[in-house]
Amino acid sequence: MGKFAKLHALIKERCTEPGAYYFPDPWWKKEVDAITDDLDTAIEFVRSECIDEELYWLAEVFDDIMERTKSAAFLDCLRQRVQSVENPEWKRSILEDIRTAAEYIDG
Repeated sequence: MGKFAKLHALIKERCTEPGAYYFPDPWWKKEVDAITDDLDTAIEFVRSECIDEELYWLAEVFDDIMERTKSAAFLDCLRQRVQSVENPEWKRSILEDIRTAAEYIDG
């Protein structure tokens, strides 16, 4: 099992769930826990392994991640990574989630 297999699997489970909805649920908590338990690995994942669709789905938990970690490094990583998202709708949505999550650091 690869270093990022757990994160890939959690995001895949979340984005393939029929009738996915946008409020805390079992997948949401699993994603937040996986990222906050090993933030350095999560940053590496976002930079090197996370495809655009995964980032789009992961964006729904940015607030919870930032609330727990207040990590400037994670926020910087997100800000850099979103610049390479090709789908304009996804990019707009992810940028909005980043802006909201940034309030935990930027105020």
